Formats: sequence, structure tokens, C-alpha cells
Amino acid sequence: MIVGVGIDLCSVERMRRELDHSDGFETSAFTLVEIASTRRHPHPDRRYAALFAAKEAVVKAMAGAPATGMLWRDIEVGDGDGTAHVTLRGRALEAASFLNIDHIHVSFTHTHERAMACAFATSNPGAS
Repeated sequence: MIVGVGIDLCSVERMRRELDHSDGFETSAFTLVEIASTRRHPHPDRRYAALFAAKEAVVKAMAGAPATGMLWRDIEVGDGDGTAHVTLRGRALEAASFLNIDHIHVSFTHTHERAMACAFATSNPGAS
């Protein structure tokens, strides 16, 4: 059952500015796993924009849950096996639990100017 849907669009140029001019933005917004995988990417600024859009989409898909104290690093987005996946920790995991969310499906893409992501939060009421 779909609990929530989120979508986000992020400017690659805005992400580039944040990374270049905001001390600590990279480590406050992204996990060490995300940073390591992005540094190997041919276009890190585009990759960061896509990951950030995915995080925003996840938050929107969990609308209705208390978000107090949630950190961007509480949402980790990866695609190591070719399919995107989300790992929740901390307050993001608490928010998902509050809404009985047991899985978040995410997809993201980017061009040289923009990154876009979509997230679906789902629950399986019959699962224990």
C-alpha cells in the first residue's frame, strides 16, 4: 500500500555553489558512503544534486510523520547494484516507523543542469 509520494527537482548549479561555498555542507548532507561513491562519479556535482533531490523526495513521501531532529544523513541513497535504494537511520527511521512504512522506492536522474527524484513510501499491512 502506498503511504506517500514525493518528488523533487534540484539545480546542479545550486548544488555546486553549496558544495563550493558552504563549509561542512557535504558532510552534513551526505553520508560517508554517499560521499565515497560520488567522488568516484564522473560528474560529482550532478550526482550530489540527484542524491539531494532523492533525500527531499523521501522526506516528502513521509509527510505526516514528525520530522523533529531529522538529519539529511539519516537518509542514505545508493545505487550500487544498478537499482536505487534508501536506507533510513535515526529520526528518519523513527518517522517511517510512525507511519508504518516498511520500504521506500526511489528513482533519480540528472542532466548537466538539473537532477530529479521520485520516492514512494509503502507499507505491507499483512506483514508482521
